[in-house]
Amino acid sequence: MKNLPAFSFPDILVTMIISMVVVAASFSVFRFSYDRIFHYKSLNEDYKQLYQLYAIMQEDFNRASEISYYNNDLQMLILTKKYNYLFDDEMIIRTTEISNDTFFVDKQEVAMYFNRQEQSAGLIDEINFTLHKGGTALPYKFVKEYSAEMEMELEALN
Repeated sequence: MKNLPAFSFPDILVTMIISMVVVAASFSVFRFSYDRIFHYKSLNEDYKQLYQLYAIMQEDFNRASEISYYNNDLQMLILTKKYNYLFDDEMIIRTTEISNDTFFVDKQEVAMYFNRQEQSAGLIDEINFTLHKGGTALPYKFVKEYSAEMEMELEALN
């Protein structure tokens, strides 16, 4: 009887063990990469929301003819429409006649100013606050330049 060339049982066993190690390492690298991508995606969504809040609030601040603050409620008059920003501990809610936008952020240290004098309520021309997201503190500052006509009207009232 003639012997045919073939692999022995130990050869096949070693090949299977090496294959399992390679597959396990590949799966681990894939899982780690997937977790990192998901983490970066969620961070990107958080910072996208923070940028949207900044951009919308900056635009509203610039377009507003009058800005006032009462009991955690920032009110902006733009033409004949009112835009409200409600500052809650865990979110900022922007309300317009058309829609409501909710920004889930942790805000702290809100300070309002008018003519560089800190105000607790009433007409303001500057607002400063700090948002905390993902362990990072982000300072926000918005300044309103009132028209000369509005400044004269305000001085006449005082």
